[in-house]
Amino acid sequence: MFQALVSPGRVGSNGFVMQLMNGSGSPLAAKEATLVLSLPERGIEPMERAAILGSDGSWHVSSVPLPYPGHWHMRIEALVTDFQKVVLEDELDIC
Repeated sequence: MFQALVSPGRVGSNGFVMQLMNGSGSPLAAKEATLVLSLPERGIEPMERAAILGSDGSWHVSSVPLPYPGHWHMRIEALVTDFQKVVLEDELDIC
């Protein structure tokens, strides 16, 4: 599970702050995280951006271009060990 703050949350350049959690709501210890966004209704294929772990324990991605409004598909791929990846998915409405 995860929580994401998207700013400003509209067409243009956006920043993402993501908190990754395990099933009990505790922080998920990950070695790396990747944000993947797509907008299938507009034919926009998945675009990947590497996230950076901040001192606040959240993963950060800045300057992500979202060129169209719509119902974006958001996926976070978190590498928790050298051999295990956790995939978290949700939808994101951009106006």
